[in-house]
Order: sequence, then structure tokens, then C-alpha cells
Amino acid sequence: MCGIAGVINVGIAPAHVAAMIDKIRYRGVDESGVHVLPRAVIGHARLAVVDPENGKQPMCNTDETVWVTFNGEIYNYVELREELKAKGYKFKSRCDTEVLVHLWREEGEKMLDRLIGMFAFFLWDTKNDRGMLVRDRQGIKPCFVAEYQGGVAFASEMKAIMTLPGMKREVNAAGLKDVFAFNYCPPPQTCLRASIIWSRVVTCCSKAIRSR
Repeated sequence: MCGIAGVINVGIAPAHVAAMIDKIRYRGVDESGVHVLPRAVIGHARLAVVDPENGKQPMCNTDETVWVTFNGEIYNYVELREELKAKGYKFKSRCDTEVLVHLWREEGEKMLDRLIGMFAFFLWDTKNDRGMLVRDRQGIKPCFVAEYQGGVAFASEMKAIMTLPGMKREVNAAGLKDVFAFNYCPPPQTCLRASIIWSRVVTCCSKAIRSR
């Protein structure tokens, strides 16, 4: 288990994303990090399982043009890694995380068809000014998303999003009603109005963020 968090298309201090990560630090007690991108600030709390020495996140590709913060496990990463190495991609770790940045460079959004596993991640390509926020098909790994100051905030848990300055804690009556009726709140709603969970790909473009 790891924790991811970030803010997209909003000018925000890295300290605010660091606070988001601190709120969910128990999800990854081994390492934490924050990285500033042209259109996003992303953070990660890492539970080091595979390659503890070289798997620090947020992680980038060789030329530092593609960045990712990732929670989960890619079951077929060994096969994908060998395939990418055969095509000339250089790896600095043995982590499944690093497969994502190279596979994006090779295949773009089509890479999602190749992934077998459970995951939630945000990936950004600074060279092409685009990327994506992704949750696995079954929704095993959590990813909460909220509109924030004209952009988007995301995190593994709602409490991280609620740490952002100006984020209102308004109860979603419909979501609370579902909790009392079903003992949980079915997506896409949550018990807070600010937080909406998306189980499909969210493509982040230079002009806007749109759900697919």
C-alpha cells in the first residue's frame, strides 16, 4: 500500500501537497516525496516492497520528461520491462513503477490496454504537455478527485484533499443517505460534496481535464 496525492492545473505551493501526503503517510512509511511539474504538483508516500533502494517516487524516465506517482502493483511488469528493454529503454530500478513512464513514451494512452494489475496513478508528460490520472478497472486501488480552484486535486484518501486551503467540508446529503441505507456510499458519490470518485480514466490535457 502506498499513497498518492497532487493538484493539477492550479498554482499551489509544494508544501500544501506535502501536507496532503503527511495526512496519509501511514500508507507508505518508508519514503515520501513531492515534485513540481509545469502543470501539477505531485506527491507520494511509499511502502518499499520491490527494489527498496531505487524505487523512490515520484519517479521519472531517463530524460526526466515523464513523471508518475503510483499506488498498486502491475502483475505483468517483468514481461513489459523486458519488452521495453529490447526496444532500447534504459531502466534504473527493478520496480513496476518505472515500466509506466517508459510504456507511456512508447504507446501513450494505449498503454492501459497492456496493464494487468491493481493501480491508481497520475502520469504527466512535460514534453507533450499531457498525461492522465488512472484507476484500475475494478476500482481496487482508491483515487478520490475533487474540483479545486479551477483545477483538480486527487489523493488516495479524501482526508488528504481536505487539507488543501479553502477546501470546504460540506456534507453530501445524498451520499450520507446511501451510507445509512446500504452501509457504504456507492461511487461516484462520497459523503462530501467536494469529493467525487471516478473509476475510469481521466485524461489531463493542456487546456482542460475531461473524464473518458
